[in-house]
Amino acid sequence: MEAVHFRLHLESMSSSQFIAGARRSIPILISTAPFRLLYGALAVDQGLTVWQAGLMILTLYAGASKPVGLHLFRHHHAAYNPTSHHLIS
Repeated sequence: MEAVHFRLHLESMSSSQFIAGARRSIPILISTAPFRLLYGALAVDQGLTVWQAGLMILTLYAGASKPVGLHLFRHHHAAYNPTSHHLIS
């Protein structure tokens, strides 16, 4: 039922409403820019390409989990090892 409601809401949204929402998101984009730049520099330093770092920034919205993920990628750790008693091996 949610998907139908969401689709109907998108169809009834005017372009002026979309632009107003985009304008309202500018402060949060500006305030998070330093953190995105810092993460990008860390990611490239850890061996990811610029494209991989950008994709991770766009798809993972988890704050401090990004640097943890970089550490796991760099050291080839599994996030979950069922044979271990620890969550991160």
